[in-house]
Amino acid sequence: MRKSVLSYMFRMSVCVLFAAAFCACGPSDADRAAGLLSEARSAYAQGHINEALTLLDSIKTAWPREVEVRRQGMAFEDSVRLAVNRRIVETTDSLIAEASAKIDSVASVRFIYEKTEYDELGRFVPKGTQVTDNDRKSYIRAEVNEYGHTRLISTYAGTAELGHAALRLSLSSGESVTTAEIPYNDGANYRYRVNEMYYEAVTYTDEKDGGALAFAALHVGETVKAVLLGGKKEMAVAVSSRDLQGLAATFELSVLLRDRLRLTQERKTSQLMIEKLQQKIQTRKP
Repeated sequence: MRKSVLSYMFRMSVCVLFAAAFCACGPSDADRAAGLLSEARSAYAQGHINEALTLLDSIKTAWPREVEVRRQGMAFEDSVRLAVNRRIVETTDSLIAEASAKIDSVASVRFIYEKTEYDELGRFVPKGTQVTDNDRKSYIRAEVNEYGHTRLISTYAGTAELGHAALRLSLSSGESVTTAEIPYNDGANYRYRVNEMYYEAVTYTDEKDGGALAFAALHVGETVKAVLLGGKKEMAVAVSSRDLQGLAATFELSVLLRDRLRLTQERKTSQLMIEKLQQKIQTRKP
C-alpha cells in the first residue's frame, strides 16, 4: 500500500514538473499582449480602424497587469483617435461648404429672409406667401428658421368665430395627414377680433405638423385639400399651386438646414476631441 502511494506521488510530481516546463516554453502574457498590439497596428495600417480599436480594448481587459504593453497600446489608441477625428473635421468642412452653397442657391431663388431686431434667428419664408401677400380670408403657409425648425400656420378670418385647433391635408384618393391638436391659449393658437371680423392663427412646429410638410413635398403638382379641424365645424381652405409649392420648398430647405447643423455639430465634437487628445499626448511626453 505504502509503495503504491509513493509511486502515485512520484507520477504526479513528474506531471506537475512537465506541465510547468511546458508552460514555461509557451508565450507569456506580455508576449500575447504585445502580439495583440502588433495586430492592432497592422489592422490600422490596412484601414481597419474599428478592428484596431477593438484589439486595443482587448489588451486592457485581458491583460490588465501588463502595464508597459497597456501604456504603449493607450498611446497608440490616442494617435488613432486623433487621426480619425482630424479626418472627420476635414470631411465635414467639405460637406458643410457644399451644403451651404446649396442652401444659398435654394434660399435666394425661392425664399425671402426675414429677421427683426427682436429675433434670435432669422427665418426663410417662401416667396409670394408672406402675410402681406395674402389678401384671402383663410389660408395656410409655412416658414423655416436657420436651424431647420419649421412652422406650419393655418389662418382663419371670418364673420363668425370658428375656434379651430388642427389641420388636415388630403388627396382625392382619400390619403391624408393630420396635424397635432394645438389647444387655445397654448401660445401657438391665438384668436382676436377686429370690429365684426374674427381672426385665428394656429402654428404647428416641427413634428407637430403631423407630416403635413413632407406630404406636400410628396404631392407637389396634385390637388391637395386643406380642412381646419377642432372648431365649431370643419372648414375647407383653398390650397393654391403656389401655396403647395411653398409648403414643399419649406420642407426641402428644412432638410438641408438640419443636415448642415448636424454636420456642424459633428465637426465641433471632433474638434473638441482633437484638442483633448493633443493635450493628453503632450502631457504624456517625457
